[in-house]
Amino acid sequence: MPRDQFLIQGYLKLEPYELTFVENGKLAVEAALGGTFDLILMDTQMPVMNGLIATQLIRDAEKQAGRTPVPFLSVTANARQEDIVLSRAAGRMSTSLNQSRMTI
Repeated sequence: MPRDQFLIQGYLKLEPYELTFVENGKLAVEAALGGTFDLILMDTQMPVMNGLIATQLIRDAEKQAGRTPVPFLSVTANARQEDIVLSRAAGRMSTSLNQSRMTI
């Protein structure tokens, strides 16, 4: 399990949430469009398709289908100011992960 997924699972292990993890942005789009989620945590830097492109594809599909947009929380291990700006422009809240705390 990748480090970020391990940290998120650790943060939420005592909470009553059902977690779904995928390995890349393409699979994130497929999961989001094929399921029902209350919140999507999307890594900014994912293989195959980055999180910003994946988010835009999900938003476009939601709009086309007339679905209520699912809230997104942008997750990155390297919170550069540029990443925060891009995430917010894509309609996502932004957070940075580290081993001792999660900040929003």
